[in-house]
Amino acid sequence: VSLDDFGSGFSSLNQIKHIPLDILKIDKAFIDDIVINPKDQAIVTTVLALGKSLGLTVLAEGVETEEQLAYLKENGCDQIQGFIIAPPLSFDAFKEKLKKELIHM
Repeated sequence: VSLDDFGSGFSSLNQIKHIPLDILKIDKAFIDDIVINPKDQAIVTTVLALGKSLGLTVLAEGVETEEQLAYLKENGCDQIQGFIIAPPLSFDAFKEKLKKELIHM
């Protein structure tokens, strides 16, 4: 079970206590300017520390640049998703991509 877009909308710290979570997802809004905005950096590093202390996997959404990826790796982010890996794909396109990746292994 994952808590999507943590830190935005209606998510709150109270939910973390009561929902049996496995993954805490950091919203893209905090990732966009993470390299240049100290406030975004503070929020992301705090969410990473919170997730780790609760024994959760932490995933960053919307990672688009090598700089963002480097910052997240340096600060212990477990997983990422975003355009740096691939654009959103339909199921059929994903199957084709997976076939090509497996063939090249």
